[in-house]
Amino acid sequence: MPILVSYAPPDHPWAQWIAVELRAAGHDVRLHPADAGFADRLVHARSGPEPVLLLLSAEHHGAGPDWKALATLTDQVIILGLDDTGPPPELRRMSCRSLHGLGDEDAHDLLMTLVGGPRRGSATMADAMDEPVGRPRRCPQSIAEERPDSAEQGGC
Repeated sequence: MPILVSYAPPDHPWAQWIAVELRAAGHDVRLHPADAGFADRLVHARSGPEPVLLLLSAEHHGAGPDWKALATLTDQVIILGLDDTGPPPELRRMSCRSLHGLGDEDAHDLLMTLVGGPRRGSATMADAMDEPVGRPRRCPQSIAEERPDSAEQGGC
C-alpha cells in the first residue's frame, strides 16, 4: 500500500519534493491532489499500515465535512504544516508536524521519522542514506522563499 500524500494543488511543489524524498528511501508514494470529495476518497482508500500525509497550508480549501471524514483516520493521517496555518478544529487531535522553516536536511529527517525510516531491502535504500550528486529535487527552504505568505514560523 503506498503512502498517500494529499495536498492543495498550489502546494504541488512541496508534494513533489516529499515524493522524491520518500521514493529515494524506498517507499511507494501516491500523490493525491485535494479536490471535491478528496476526504471521502482518502477514507475509502485506507486499508493498510501506510500513513496519509496531509499537507496543510493557507492554500488548502478543505471544508468541515472533509475534516470530519478525515478525523476518522486519527491513527493513519499525519498533518504536515507548510506555513503558519494551523489545522482546523476537527483535526487538532491528530498528529501534526511542521515543515515550515526547516532546512533541507531537517525536513528530510522529519519525513523519515514520520514514515519509519527507509524501507529495508529496497533497491534505493542507499539513495536515502547518501544523496547522489545531481539528484533533482526542490528543498523546502527554496519553496518557502518563493511563497511570500510563508515567511513566519508557526502552524502545527
